[in-house]
Amino acid sequence: MADIMTINAAKILRGNLISLLYRYYGIDIKIAVLRSSLRVKGHVDDEELKKAVYYLGGAEKEYIHVEPAKAFADSLIWLTPAGVNLAEGDRDDIGVMIDDPPDAMTVTAAKILRGNLFGLLYKHYGKDINIAVLRSSLRLKGPVDDEELKKAVYYLGGAGKEYIHVEPAKAFAASLIWLKPKGVNLAEGDIQDKGVIMDDE
Repeated sequence: MADIMTINAAKILRGNLISLLYRYYGIDIKIAVLRSSLRVKGHVDDEELKKAVYYLGGAEKEYIHVEPAKAFADSLIWLTPAGVNLAEGDRDDIGVMIDDPPDAMTVTAAKILRGNLFGLLYKHYGKDINIAVLRSSLRLKGPVDDEELKKAVYYLGGAGKEYIHVEPAKAFAASLIWLKPKGVNLAEGDIQDKGVIMDDE
């Protein structure tokens, strides 16, 4: 068995990887860029990084998704909704130590935005809504940053969640969006998701 220092270093590396991907959620990042960002924290051996990626993307975990390239460093990597839940503290993994979690206000704001988006889609269930129209309606509840809206859409439509469907257009705002049946179940309280705070209107 490996010594405790090696084990904890691997767990911290996995946590740092999750934290960085959460900070840039909604953006596909090359592993080479991620590696450079991790080196700022003072570590990262390429073999250890590969092990962390294999662990976090493994079949039982699926916190990240990797689009392989010929060279490992050129592969694209991003956080899945399960990884968002891990970063936000809604799920635990004994093999991941997050020493730099996002602040509670940021997490709560993201969850409320997901819930508000969800509430509007449920209110207009059965209709395809343009994301630009949805964004305008969301702004009635307060300011909505376009990047945060994209992150909410990626979360709600991502692997393992799949509450919504987005029909992409050239411009993100022109895309059509609607609830899927699983999303109706969430909106009606038949299933729960700790990453979504629904308004009780």
